[in-house]
Amino acid sequence: MALWTCSNSGKSDLVIPSGNSECLNCPNWEDNPGGYQFIATFVAVIIINHDMEEGDILAAFDLEGNVRGVGVQLIPPFGPYEGQIVYEISIRSNTIGDILLFKYYDVSDDVVLDIAESYEFIINDQVGDAIEPAEFSISNTSIINVQSSHLVRI
Repeated sequence: MALWTCSNSGKSDLVIPSGNSECLNCPNWEDNPGGYQFIATFVAVIIINHDMEEGDILAAFDLEGNVRGVGVQLIPPFGPYEGQIVYEISIRSNTIGDILLFKYYDVSDDVVLDIAESYEFIINDQVGDAIEPAEFSISNTSIINVQSSHLVRI
């Protein structure tokens, strides 16, 4: 399979499968580590109702749409998710209780998708791990107010 680089992403190392000849919706999400005082870390995240692949992107945003963190794809060498893609993401804030939202870029469909779960910021929080990752799902039109830990499904 031939590969190409998505020029809209602002990331020269983002390689996209050639099945998608144009990357019209590839986001230019950039993390700003020095812009916020505190962090929380999602050690491992999986998208439970969507196939994850190399080149997909997970990012966190505040309610105004500012990027608060961009995920890194990892492939655990052990455990129940061995060999599968999971995301690690450091989320940044200056305020306890900030509500943060997530978006997911699917490279194969060249589309940005909303994640159903949101997160209420807690300083130095660690959510998920390689054995029990946090589970995110692609948003649909129904509203479900289920609170699990600090994640809220909307």
